[in-house]
This record gives sequence, C-alpha cells and structure tokens, in this order.
Amino acid sequence: MPVDKRTLAANLVGYMSRFLGCDLSCAPVGIPLIVPSKRRCRREPSYARPFPLVILVIGKRCVVSARPEIADALRPLLGGRKISARLLGPAFGKRLADVCRECLPKRLAPGGWRFSRPLVFTCSRPRRVPAVPGAIVIDPASTPPLPRARGLRPTPVRLGANGQISRCVLYRGKIVAECYTICVRDNNVGSIGIETAPGFRRRGFGKMCLSALTRCLIDNARVPEYTTAYDNLASVKLATSIGYRLFARMLRVQPR
Repeated sequence: MPVDKRTLAANLVGYMSRFLGCDLSCAPVGIPLIVPSKRRCRREPSYARPFPLVILVIGKRCVVSARPEIADALRPLLGGRKISARLLGPAFGKRLADVCRECLPKRLAPGGWRFSRPLVFTCSRPRRVPAVPGAIVIDPASTPPLPRARGLRPTPVRLGANGQISRCVLYRGKIVAECYTICVRDNNVGSIGIETAPGFRRRGFGKMCLSALTRCLIDNARVPEYTTAYDNLASVKLATSIGYRLFARMLRVQPR
C-alpha cells in the first residue's frame, strides 16, 4: 500500500529529527539551537566531521544543529533572528563558514570550510512519464550483468544490502541510466541517487528511471527522498517533473 501524505511527512520528519538529534515534530517556530554532546561527536564521527553546522527549515519550523565548539559563537549571530529563505543565502553561508574556520581546529578541514544549500524533495504520487522509444526499465538485481554506456559509473551501492534497490534503463543493449537508493534509513526513508551516461542526458532516460524507482519505493511503503543543490536547476527540474515537492531547505557547512 502506498504511504499517504501524512505518513510520508511524519516519516521524513522522523528521519530529520534523528539526523539532528532532536524531535522536530515538537520544535517550536523559532531558532532552537541543538548542541550534540561531545560524547556523541566522538561516537558518531560521521555526524561530527562532515557537517559541524546544519540549519534545517521544514515549513515554519527551523532548527540549528552545531558542534559544541561553535555553539557559543553562533548564538549572537543567530539570536533573535527569524530564519527565512532569504537569510539562507550565500552571504549568510559565508559568515557561517568563517565561524567554523575561526572556532574549529584546522586539522578537521585542512582546505578550509565551505557551505552548501541542499533542497530536500519528497513525493507521494509520482507521475507516469512517456517511455523513450526502444528503452525499457529493468531491475538489475534480477538480470545478468549487462554492458553499460560509456561514462556511466558502476553502481556505488551494494544492491540487496539493507533493502537497497535500483532501476536501470536499457537502450540498444546497454544500460544508459540508473537510479538507486543510496541507503534506506530509519523511518523507511529511501535516499535516492541517479546517474545518466553523458551522451544520453536530456532525452528522458533519467526521468523514466526516477519515476520507476519512486513508484517502487512508495508501493513498498517507503518514503522517497531526493536531495539536490539549490543551484542544480536540471536536477530540480527532473524531480519536479516526476511529482516531487519541496519538503525542506538546508544550509550546512562542510570541509572543502
């Protein structure tokens, strides 16, 4: 049974809550500052190192998650300010990157810090897209290995592990596009990745692939999550053409 919109939103909020270490469903409208303990930073280096600072906006809710070392420096910068789409811009991101550079040891990011502005999309009812003549969608887990188009990288995930699945587009005897779940996290949230061979882009193959995988996730009561950079207009257009809708905005600081 496909998940309804309310369950889909609840599952995705649950995943985001786990990522930030707080209950977003109870987060007030404002700017609560979440500071993970030093013990958690030691226990979960993947949380502590790549993203020492994350701002997440879901609707009117907003939280800021920061490592203990930079929490004190952030309070005066964020105190009393309302987070908005306008505030989550390049100038503000640069200031946050400067705060990390000043407050965190250089060994964590020898090349310095940079900010990124991901957009998180989700979908409850994917649109059917017209098939490209001569192209079919296949499940690579149930077919023998097939040749891949030039420039299409191997699948970066191990299919079948932790519920990971994939859909490929076969065209003229070669795989030209592939869409896969990078991981299926708690709350049944499937994070999606997509690859299309350079010579086959903008021809509808990626759209076929993404639509098929999204439908498969929803039919198995999983929540599709599609994350892309705010300035990757081709990726945003691809997601919205399938029926994805913007769920959350982020601004995060990470090593260069």
